[in-house]
Amino acid sequence: MTGREKNLKIFLEDILKQSSEILNDINLKNPLKQIREEQFEFKNKFFNKSYISDKNDFREFFSRKEVKSQIENIEDLNFAVDIISGYSNTKIYSKRGLDAKNILDSFIENFFMSNNTFKFSKLKFEQFFKNFIKFLDSDILQVHYFTPLFKLDFPSTTRRKDLGDVALTQIDEIKFKIIKDSLVGTGSVPGIIRRLSYVLETTVPFQDNANEEDDIANKRFEKFLHAAHLFTVGDIKTGPIYKNFTLWMGNSSKILNSTEVVVGPRTAKLNSRSYKNLKTFYDDFSSLDLTSKDWDFIQVSLERFSSSILRDNPIDTIVDLNVALECMFSSPGETSLKIANRSALMYGVDESEQEKCWVFIKNVYRLRNNILHGRKENDLDITREIIELENIIRSSIRKFLNLSANLSKKELKSQKKLDSGMTIRDYLLTELDLSLINRTRLDEFLKMSDGPFS
Repeated sequence: MTGREKNLKIFLEDILKQSSEILNDINLKNPLKQIREEQFEFKNKFFNKSYISDKNDFREFFSRKEVKSQIENIEDLNFAVDIISGYSNTKIYSKRGLDAKNILDSFIENFFMSNNTFKFSKLKFEQFFKNFIKFLDSDILQVHYFTPLFKLDFPSTTRRKDLGDVALTQIDEIKFKIIKDSLVGTGSVPGIIRRLSYVLETTVPFQDNANEEDDIANKRFEKFLHAAHLFTVGDIKTGPIYKNFTLWMGNSSKILNSTEVVVGPRTAKLNSRSYKNLKTFYDDFSSLDLTSKDWDFIQVSLERFSSSILRDNPIDTIVDLNVALECMFSSPGETSLKIANRSALMYGVDESEQEKCWVFIKNVYRLRNNILHGRKENDLDITREIIELENIIRSSIRKFLNLSANLSKKELKSQKKLDSGMTIRDYLLTELDLSLINRTRLDEFLKMSDGPFS
């Protein structure tokens, strides 16, 4: 422990002891009020029921003028503020509305609130101080985000599963209450979160501005969703993004993307084995660069594919899926025929499956045109078409991801397989076209499309 930490510890312990005497004295004259608050009971890691219980209203107590004024008269308070101000992190936190005095106030309030009493506990202080120093003296300042993961069933005994830049964390009462209150306030627990078992979390290093941090977090959550939608069938969906709902950063907490959440009927199911496969899949997916001109068509297709799963209206879903299909297989000319030919060769495991896929794509393309031109009713049941088309696109995107990992533009040029002005996408679609009349060529193409994403 450094000299600065030792001095701060001495001051904070003394401040808490004096605060304890002050607070107990005020409490005798004007006792803590009780507040009725909704509590949540969980059974087998899922929400079971809610109930109302009485609890001490510490927030009201610490908001009293007499409490604030008497604590501010503690002699060691200014010394502690000066020491806290000396931490380089404090100067950065001050840009987010958390100056040294705010941080010290949070320390005092959170200490007694977590103890649920105004008594001083040496053991509690040691634990609390250790956590506080870690917050003040962390090497990398980070902002914490989480978002609920709807329609995911994963009966794991491990509370937290790290996936690199994001983590799957089992829901707890605190996060459940934050999510519930943000969605319906004091209303009853909505059905959408009754089967909520996980949140997706990430921590983002401080940037020059808060909007950049929000953008990084949002992109990480979006990347996980894309990978999850490719990995398994299910209507996995995130909700609002909750920022800085932590012990020390509560004053700067806020909710992002707070919109109505509607989820589909399909639940994605994971077990210990499939989770390991998902982790490997996500690691491989995260290592890809799909921003280049040659591979950005995969990214666009993937975004529309994932968007289709998030849609509430089946008409919007089928349109998104068709756009994803076109992003992969379309080119100028006989669009529907070329798309049917290419997707059938890419998806079908044999000639029989290729024929079925070809017929299906032709029919679904006709359906898509009828929808866009208003020749189909909005209440048309297209569930079967959506499921089948989703499977074809999922498989095709995964094969294109393998191709992006297996093919090098430099090697293709050296082998004279890439003419001047051609993109890799041009080359791949040409190979599929030629595979219509050359089975050997198709076999070689499908070998290239095999890999970690198969």
